[in-house]
Amino acid sequence: MSNPRVSALASEERPYDDSKSPTRSKLVRYAESATWIVIALASGYFANLADALQNYGYGLPFYLLFTSLAGFIIIFIYLQFYVPMKTGSRVDLSKWETQARLPVQIATAFGTLSMLSSCWMLWPAYGFLSPPLVFVLFMGGLSFIGLF
Repeated sequence: MSNPRVSALASEERPYDDSKSPTRSKLVRYAESATWIVIALASGYFANLADALQNYGYGLPFYLLFTSLAGFIIIFIYLQFYVPMKTGSRVDLSKWETQARLPVQIATAFGTLSMLSSCWMLWPAYGFLSPPLVFVLFMGGLSFIGLF
């Protein structure tokens, strides 16, 4: 009799708990998060982001950005607070394929939409530097959220 758990791809045959990369200490993770947060704050300050948002932050890209960020935050609150309150156990996002597939996919779509609308909104101020600036700010934001 054949095993129903065996998949067609060899990479999917190992259990989800088996990780090939060594685990990092909390100190290293916090240091990486702090580095991204400091870089994001410094780049926002030195790029004079507040002035650019005041001059160019309006219209359709602004509304798309904050709608997608609101959706992203709602999914974060759902996964981090609502699901543990209802089920009594936290969602392990390292196993998102089995535990939170749809919410993570929707959050990814919201993140992509927020990145595109941010670049669209900041393009008149920074031009080709908009995508790197948005990437650094996004990584800083994710690092901040990752602290929780």
